[in-house]
Amino acid sequence: MGRVFRKFLESKRVYSCHTCDAHLADEEHIISKSFQGRLGRAFLFESAINISRGPEESRVLMSGVYKVADICCKVCGALLGWEYLEAKEESQKYKEGRILLEKTRLTRTGNW
Repeated sequence: MGRVFRKFLESKRVYSCHTCDAHLADEEHIISKSFQGRLGRAFLFESAINISRGPEESRVLMSGVYKVADICCKVCGALLGWEYLEAKEESQKYKEGRILLEKTRLTRTGNW
C-alpha cells in the first residue's frame, strides 16, 4: 500500500475521525442529526472526504431494506458508518449516495 494523501476542509466547523483526526465532513453538509447507527446517534451527510468504501451488501435497517457499504477512515482504517447506495422504498430514495457517520466515532474541530 502506498502513501495516503489526506485532504483538508477549509470550513470553520469540521467533523473528524475520532482515532486520527482526519477531516471527514463539513458541518454545513449535514442533512439530518436524527439518524440511528450501530452505536447510537448518527448524522446523515451529503458527502465526506478521507473515506474508503467497503463491499456492497443488503441490510435491513429501521426504515427499510437498503444496499449499503461500510465507510472507514482512509487514513487509519477506523469504521465510521456507511453509505446508502440504494433504497427499496420510494420515500427513502433521498438517502441514496448519502453518508451516515456515527456520532461516537467523530470529533468536532473548529469554532462551535
